[in-house]
Amino acid sequence: MYIFTTDADDVPTIYDIGSVTLGDDDTTTTVAVATRGIAGVTIAPIGMGSDSFVNWTSINLPPDAVPRDQLSLLSVVQWLASDAGPYAGGKIVSKTDFPLACQQATLRYFARLQRNAVQAGGCTVQIGEETKRIDTDLASRVNLVGAVALATMTTSDFSMDWRLSDNSIVTLDAATMVAVGSTVARFISAAQLRKNAIDAEVDARTEAMSDEEFAAAKAGIAEGWPS
Repeated sequence: MYIFTTDADDVPTIYDIGSVTLGDDDTTTTVAVATRGIAGVTIAPIGMGSDSFVNWTSINLPPDAVPRDQLSLLSVVQWLASDAGPYAGGKIVSKTDFPLACQQATLRYFARLQRNAVQAGGCTVQIGEETKRIDTDLASRVNLVGAVALATMTTSDFSMDWRLSDNSIVTLDAATMVAVGSTVARFISAAQLRKNAIDAEVDARTEAMSDEEFAAAKAGIAEGWPS
């Protein structure tokens, strides 16, 4: 059995739960765990997981983690993924579901990477009669929020120079600054909605894909984003 976890950046890790050993003293339970890379993200071939491991480790369960009369691989895995275990919040996956779970985790990870790249990659805005491109990395968005707030408060007295993606500078009045901020906010939201749609499509799958199907699904992640 396996436990899938993700970190703050949605990087997935698989814990391959191996043998469960009861100590001679009948009080110590030890489980062997192999940490794997995920398909297409670190060391695994596309789509199907890997036989290469990052490391092996052994975990000694607390004496009261699993009652002796209920000891089994499943009960141990459930404890490992419980709030009290080392992989709290992890998703328990059977060997049968392992190929699909690898594919789903991989596609969600690359969808997040694509969303982050799109959101930080700039978008087009209307400034007067011209269409310009503006930076939308996190620092630029923070600056834009402050500028929009100031424009909203000062209105008629507002005027601010703003550097565009091509390094040119334009002077924006209050109405234009607010409009630019609104455009960027809608752009960021549209990128998140696209990721949500990809995640929903990925999670709806019930069977593992062939290598060709997986490659097509992965390639499709690059499509349909706002610009």
